[in-house]
Parts: sequence; structure tokens; C-alpha cells
Amino acid sequence: MTPDRLHFFWDYFDVPNAGIADFRGRPHVFHRQFDDDADEWTDRYILRQVDDELFTLARARHDLFRKWLVQFHRGAVLADGQTVLAQDRPRYLELERQIGRRLDAASDRSFIMRADFWRPDLATGDGEVRWSKVTES
Repeated sequence: MTPDRLHFFWDYFDVPNAGIADFRGRPHVFHRQFDDDADEWTDRYILRQVDDELFTLARARHDLFRKWLVQFHRGAVLADGQTVLAQDRPRYLELERQIGRRLDAASDRSFIMRADFWRPDLATGDGEVRWSKVTES
């Protein structure tokens, strides 16, 4: 099975928890499910296809983070809770307003899959993922 492209992610704990990756040839937002009763992350992800406009907005937001990350690794900015450069903050806030809650994966058009991430790059956010069906035992 050919892996799908992991475009970028914005939440990570051992593996990507939330981001955008291809599935069936189209970008999908994904969110890893958390089991409150077990108090741990599951191996299941909610996926929902995103349109081109939302993908472009999310990519632009992620690019601002990557710009900050380069400066952070150079020692030019501190990890003070901000993940965008001061001069990029107005643009970031505008992107956040335009994106709103549109990156929530759960909807009547979402479905659940398992993911096997390969080489998720913490610096760029990209990599590969293999999606598989959830089978109950």
C-alpha cells in the first residue's frame, strides 16, 4: 500500500494528534481520539475532507509557525508561549478568524481510521501516513 502525504500537523504527542494529510487523494483534517476513561490517547483518528480554501488557510497558518520555528532554532526568539513572530501576529489572528472551527474533524461527514505515521518531521510538519480501517475484535 502506498503511503499518503502528511502535509502538516499542529498537535503532537509521540505521533501527530491533529493536522492535515491526504486520504483517498484529497486533503483531510485528522484528530486523534482521546479515551477519557483510560486517560490515554487511542490509535483512532477522526478524518474529514477539507476544501481547497480551508487547506490554503491552514497551510498559511502553518507557514507562519514554521517561520517562527526557524528563528527559534537560530536563537533569535524565545519559547515564551508565542509560536509566531510579532510582525506576523496580525496575519495569524486573521487566519485564525477565517479558519474558525472549520478544522474540527467531527461531523456527519467524518469517519474513523487508524494511522501509521512514517517520518513525521517536527520541524516541517510533513511526512507520510498509512491509513487503515478500524476493525473491532
